Amino acid sequence: MTNSSYAGRHLIIDGVFSDLFKEQMSNREYLSQYLEDVTGITGMTLVFPPMAMSFPFAGETNRLIEKLDKEGKCNDSEILAEFKRHLKVRNTEGGGVSAIAVWVESHCTLHSWTEKNYISVDLFSCSDYDALPVVKHAIEALGLVDASFVIVDRMMDGSLPVITKFTMREFEDNNEIARPDIFCVA
Repeated sequence: MTNSSYAGRHLIIDGVFSDLFKEQMSNREYLSQYLEDVTGITGMTLVFPPMAMSFPFAGETNRLIEKLDKEGKCNDSEILAEFKRHLKVRNTEGGGVSAIAVWVESHCTLHSWTEKNYISVDLFSCSDYDALPVVKHAIEALGLVDASFVIVDRMMDGSLPVITKFTMREFEDNNEIARPDIFCVA
């Protein structure tokens, strides 16, 4: 990066994945491996292995409420009733995974909504990285059938960031996206 006011690159991915990828998009190990792959593609350094959590957590919370109720530790029946109502709604929601890779240089997160075939991925690093290989990998590894991408190059001097946005179709048609030379990694 030749611009001394450069603060970092942010890549935002909003994608629709194929029905063929529903199992992978609810698999914590698969999505943790995806984050490890992205770490390698970007040249970042993991602070610790990626963490992935499945949702909903309502089953565990239901067991806790039942235990507290039996032990007489839930004395406010209105609060308990409201909490049980909330858990009943959560139990009917579809599952998904939230995962994070914490980097020395910043982070990468993802959230999948398997019932909607939707995934969001968010990368930020104060180190420069080429976002286009990450885009290509996301299309392949996440089984994307449609997606939008936003690259934000942030500046420390108060100037407006350089924003590049494109769809998956535009990327596939061009296999590259025009960006100012100062922000392109060779």
